[in-house]
Amino acid sequence: MMHLRVNFAGETGEQDYISSTELNRRQSPLLRLPYELRSQIYEYNLCDDGHHIVEVQKHHLCHHENNGEMRYTPAVTSLRVCRQIHSEAWSLPLTYHTFFIVRHPNETAFVKTASDAQKAAIRSVKLECVWYHDTETKLSQLWFWDTAWHDSFDDQAFDVLDSLTELETIHLDVVVVYMYRVSTKPFEPIADMIQGLAGDLQRRVGKEVHIAVHGS
Repeated sequence: MMHLRVNFAGETGEQDYISSTELNRRQSPLLRLPYELRSQIYEYNLCDDGHHIVEVQKHHLCHHENNGEMRYTPAVTSLRVCRQIHSEAWSLPLTYHTFFIVRHPNETAFVKTASDAQKAAIRSVKLECVWYHDTETKLSQLWFWDTAWHDSFDDQAFDVLDSLTELETIHLDVVVVYMYRVSTKPFEPIADMIQGLAGDLQRRVGKEVHIAVHGS
């Protein structure tokens, strides 16, 4: 286990800050390591899972039993240890995670609160949509982020994706829900439509789109 030993200046003056930073550099086992090794440790500590962008009310209990496995304990607390660690590693959780965005309003709120530097650090997002298959012969409309595709995936949604200036990959996660019992579930018509939608998305945003389809 790597122990962090850091010192905090009693005053907030610039000289105190410089002295504290230099002292940390000399005394901390982590900060004495070469930058390449520190980077590997940062990645191991900060980049272990994806981030889900969800809507949680401010008075919601962080560890309520109804949350299941969702826990809102900060996963990046090591960035608060000292300024040097923050300056070296703040972008890693943004760059190496895929941001799973379930609802369109959540994405909009998230991007509005992020700084330009934070948005530029994001490389990958996952969008979830659900397709309800109502009958054996009729496909219902595609539902995206809990609202209809053509109503939700509008210019505002594209503007949000465009604001992620260094975005490289979009993962389109499609869940097909069959609303009836059949021995063989028709899939080819749905697959063609999903491919078409993914193509439209890729042409409009100009990013690589990966598709994952799940049946229910």
